[in-house]
Amino acid sequence: MAIQKPPKDIVFECPLCSGSLVTDSTEIGKVVDCPHCRKSMIIPKSTGVTDDTEAPGVRRIIARPKMQSSPQAAAPAANHSALIQEIEALKQSLEQSQAETEGLREELQLTQEQACRSNEQLESRVAALQRHLDSSIQLSLARDADDQKLKIALARLESGALEVLRHLAQKKPVLKPT
Repeated sequence: MAIQKPPKDIVFECPLCSGSLVTDSTEIGKVVDCPHCRKSMIIPKSTGVTDDTEAPGVRRIIARPKMQSSPQAAAPAANHSALIQEIEALKQSLEQSQAETEGLREELQLTQEQACRSNEQLESRVAALQRHLDSSIQLSLARDADDQKLKIALARLESGALEVLRHLAQKKPVLKPT
């Protein structure tokens, strides 16, 4: 018959209240209530092995015998694990969203820069068209003024020609046959 060694005691802290606790190593992974804060927790893997289980402030705990095998006892641990997985998934989703947001910010910046360049080009083109229009208007006004001067000159010429014809008609020169 083999002699069994007694289990080693492990010392750890409650993750909620940081109270010092001690139990034997066979209790690792089981659900217990912290005697300091009365909250349920899972005994972690060994954080320290000791023979001094009587240190001040250290409280010995024992896992609940039937709770660790019942579905109700496993549910908080499974729920805890599921919550951790969900938190990790949310972290990844957040990181992906942040990366997408940064990409969209960069794309928006490029789009804004392109819009500014396009706007500057349009303003330049509009200014050139305005100058061309102003020049065309000036030319048109100058032509209108020239046309008006020509009409006046033509009217004077016609008037003068009529005067000459009247004058000539009054003198009636005799034409000699040659």
